[in-house]
Amino acid sequence: MVFNTTFYGMYNELVEISQYMTNEEFLTGFGLVQGLPGPMFSFSAYAGGMAARGILMRNSGINIENIIVMLLTVTLLLSKKVPAPVIVLLTITAGFIIG
Repeated sequence: MVFNTTFYGMYNELVEISQYMTNEEFLTGFGLVQGLPGPMFSFSAYAGGMAARGILMRNSGINIENIIVMLLTVTLLLSKKVPAPVIVLLTITAGFIIG
């Protein structure tokens, strides 16, 4: 009984209410992960990836902000005079300031 409640709860939330995926995508993903160890965890990872695909596709890619942060990171890494934790901190800070 717990499985049915969980299945229908996830289906309602992911397909009908939030519309993160279609019925076909839900059933395909649910069927694929049944053969893996920890099918609920695996399906949660699949559903999270499907839900985030729109956000990730809009916010990724080659644009000026990403190029600036990449060049800053490469420059700092090649200099080898700056400690790694400082490089990470500067890169994260630059990403927040530029983005």
